[in-house]
Amino acid sequence: MRPIPSPLVLRRARESDLEALLLLIHDTIDVSYRGVYPESAIEFFKNHHRRERILERLRGGVVLVFERTNRLIATGALVGNEILGVFVSPDHQRRGFGRRIMLVLESHAKGLGLRSVTLSVSLPAERFYRAIGYELLKPRHIKMPDGERLDYWEAWKIIP
Repeated sequence: MRPIPSPLVLRRARESDLEALLLLIHDTIDVSYRGVYPESAIEFFKNHHRRERILERLRGGVVLVFERTNRLIATGALVGNEILGVFVSPDHQRRGFGRRIMLVLESHAKGLGLRSVTLSVSLPAERFYRAIGYELLKPRHIKMPDGERLDYWEAWKIIP
């Protein structure tokens, strides 16, 4: 007899989720970006998604989370017309969680009267965003203090 899977909940994040969000995001960066980006870029990403930044998103936008048995497994945010901080736990990737969060964020943006959304796309996520209809506009990079590069894309999508 197979165990009954615990319920999966998609909900709006709360400030009380801050530490769990930080852990989810940093763990995902550590696993998903390693081997693609140099160590200095990984540290840059983790600093970019630090507590204060996550708190700003919680207070100034819409942050969604997928939760199962009191564990956050995916997140994404909409602040203004920008989608950011979309991360899916490595052990839950390629199961539709990222796609579902994006659809809900896009729907929320449409409800706010927005006609398009923008986002920055990391190299590991390029294929995912192309597959869900985002147009990668131009490659960008940030030069790290150690001389390494952090490459990414600017992207956008017209909301259907």
